[in-house]
Amino acid sequence: MFERTIHIEIKILLLSALLLMAVKFSPAQINPAPAKRFGIIPVFIKNNTKQDVNEVASNVLRVINNTDKPVNFHLRFSIPGEWQMLNQGNRNYSVAAGDSVFLPVRIVLDKKAKGNTNYIITIFLVSDKEVQFASQNWYVGIVSRPQWDANIPLKKLFFVNNSDSSGFSVHLQNSGNTDELLRLSFNADHRIEIFDAKSHAPFTQTQ
Repeated sequence: MFERTIHIEIKILLLSALLLMAVKFSPAQINPAPAKRFGIIPVFIKNNTKQDVNEVASNVLRVINNTDKPVNFHLRFSIPGEWQMLNQGNRNYSVAAGDSVFLPVRIVLDKKAKGNTNYIITIFLVSDKEVQFASQNWYVGIVSRPQWDANIPLKKLFFVNNSDSSGFSVHLQNSGNTDELLRLSFNADHRIEIFDAKSHAPFTQTQ
């Protein structure tokens, strides 16, 4: 009786395990059916890109017509100031029902665009009646190009009239395309302390 009871419990446990596995690995969960999209869908092939200011930003806009009727439209763009669209004009497009069209997009960037910054390009689909009915964003990141120049005009310092202090200036120039914070440190003799002339805060000294 004891052995039979154990045998039944094992069979029940195995059956329960098989049921759990069937639920866990059901085909609907392994390969879920993609959600069907409706309407007119504009999609950039590359949603985010990295660009140098000397390059032309290029992308492709795909417009998908998921309706049962053809659609006519033209494009309208929102771009940062001093940027320039290439070869767009006021061209009209037509997409048949259930079809799609691929439209190249090319933009000349502003040479003064800041590095390490993302700019937003927005595309609008506009009907023949000048009604905006769809839009999509393209994020263009500008590559950072740091370039700093430093100069100390006065190469020698003198402590005159038994004074215990003197002064010099440091000229810094940011010739890069990115706003950056700097920390100055000086390698000076241990008998010399260096302070900011305005705040009188001491500078970090390296050994």
